Amino acid sequence: MKQVVVNAPGKLIISGEYNVIIDKPAIAVSVADLCNIKLTYNNKIDTVVIKLFNYQITQQATTTELKQQYSEIFLRYEHYINNQLAAEQILLNKQKLVHLILAKVLVDYGINLSKHGLQVEIYSNIPISYGLGSSASVVVGLLVAL
Repeated sequence: MKQVVVNAPGKLIISGEYNVIIDKPAIAVSVADLCNIKLTYNNKIDTVVIKLFNYQITQQATTTELKQQYSEIFLRYEHYINNQLAAEQILLNKQKLVHLILAKVLVDYGINLSKHGLQVEIYSNIPISYGLGSSASVVVGLLVAL
């Protein structure tokens, strides 16, 4: 089966971290730590298997379930925008970020899993919660791989 492997680096903002939100420049560099993403198309029709090695989590979902989860996340985001929900309640756990990206890409780009399935394996050595872009590297890596 077809397989795609992507390595996405972390980042370190040296100066101007908040400048970018006011359309001003910042200085950033990539770091040697990487997020490794492997996509494998398999025989599990209309199914996505997600393996997050850092969290020792393996989950399975159909494309319909991913799209439903996307709708639920988007609804929570709308509640956040309307000051009805705290930001940390939008994505209820770490794997929801992966679900969100997969569902968004499947829908927006019309990727059809009716003849095969997809396995997504993610391992990262980018430290979490240190401002090194661990979540961003997952998103970029998934988008490139898909």
